[in-house]
Amino acid sequence: ACDPQIERPFSAQAHYQYAKLTYDLRLSYTSVPKVLASFFQRYPSHPKSAEVEQWWLEVLLESENYQQVITYLQDKSLLSANQMGNKRQMALQRAYFLEGRQLYEQGQSALARISFEQSQKINSSNLIGTQAAFWTAVILSETAAYQKAIVIFDRLQTLGVFQQAPEWTMLPFEIGFAHMALTNYAKAQNNFLRYLTQKGSLAKEVEARLNLADCYFATREYGLSLLEYDKVIAMGSMDRDYAEFQAALCL
Repeated sequence: ACDPQIERPFSAQAHYQYAKLTYDLRLSYTSVPKVLASFFQRYPSHPKSAEVEQWWLEVLLESENYQQVITYLQDKSLLSANQMGNKRQMALQRAYFLEGRQLYEQGQSALARISFEQSQKINSSNLIGTQAAFWTAVILSETAAYQKAIVIFDRLQTLGVFQQAPEWTMLPFEIGFAHMALTNYAKAQNNFLRYLTQKGSLAKEVEARLNLADCYFATREYGLSLLEYDKVIAMGSMDRDYAEFQAALCL
């Protein structure tokens, strides 16, 4: 009923129900994206066509087919504002952002930055736009453009929407790292302390404590520096040898 050779009454509704079931259950009998695409391509004027298209885009994003989403939504026939629509724009923004994260994890920071910047062009003030800005700043910091990174980080601190992002807890660490690289040790210390006083598990606790200890050491606050090195030693991390050496210099 979902793929008749000859069009019959109710075939569109049957096709829609099959597409919905395929999407809801992620059926593998036929490729889910293929089933969904076959519906909205076959029935572009159907009232449910846009809904099924959104399902299709969601499945592609879930399966990390970001480039396919980008290629489809960058088609000239969809680029006008009337044709693009808010939901398509949001899908395109997500695709660029997720592609950027994927490229960054693969060590392709230059390409990742391009994807993050494309994501921000669509909407720089919503949640995904601020997340893309954060990772752009991280890449700038990693390439020694510390002052440019700090400008972005400082702006993100003022945006309430960014507080909803998973990256929010990492913001003090990244600000501290950039200031430390510029030898702004007081600001670096404050931000590392902000990071370390957050509740919950901290992904970069050891690195933050080492950086904080090094900042104290650089400003000759050896007592505070020794305290942080000792904490790193007690944690038994891979940086223990460095912490022990630095701790000895504080005595």
